[in-house]
Amino acid sequence: MLDMDPFLTILSVVIDELCQAHVPAESVKPGRKPSLTSANMLTLALLSQ
Repeated sequence: MLDMDPFLTILSVVIDELCQAHVPAESVKPGRKPSLTSANMLTLALLSQ
């Protein structure tokens, strides 16, 4: 059985590094800051599959 803690950590780090390298920085928008980054959202989306 796969241990989820190390898998989730590695997945999160890899996606965060890919987003920093290939996704342009988000522009500043009025209102509250998002509680999740794009990398966090993508990680959760992939993990749910």
